[in-house]
Amino acid sequence: MKTVKLIANFGFSEYKNFGLFLIRVCIGIVLILHGYPKMFGGTMEWAGLGATGMSSIGVDFFLPFWGFMAAFSEFVGGICLVIGIFSRPAALLIFFTMVFAALFHITSGKGSPASAIQLGVIVSALFISGPGKFSLDHILFSKSF
Repeated sequence: MKTVKLIANFGFSEYKNFGLFLIRVCIGIVLILHGYPKMFGGTMEWAGLGATGMSSIGVDFFLPFWGFMAAFSEFVGGICLVIGIFSRPAALLIFFTMVFAALFHITSGKGSPASAIQLGVIVSALFISGPGKFSLDHILFSKSF
């Protein structure tokens, strides 16, 4: 029976937490690098980002706020994923940002929505699965500790 289980899992089931760690850290780094110029671009950058992202759904108010929230979710959310703290809330914020990014690309015809969709799927999987054992979330908030 053990042989069947080993073949079915290819012997990697004990590495699930390392896989979550690797995905979390790599995607977090990508998001930090992508969000850094937006986060520190200032009010004009946020207004432009907000106008770009929200135009796909017809929203034309509080544009600097929406732009700041997108920059915040990418940059600070990326840091949270790398560290493994507040991973689920960060993943949720990033997911919504990626939804609006994909909508922008689809409705405007500018660029491809593929990257936004891929990142959205990855962070939604992290939201569902959680950050794994190699995270501050697990250390600080796990009941088994």
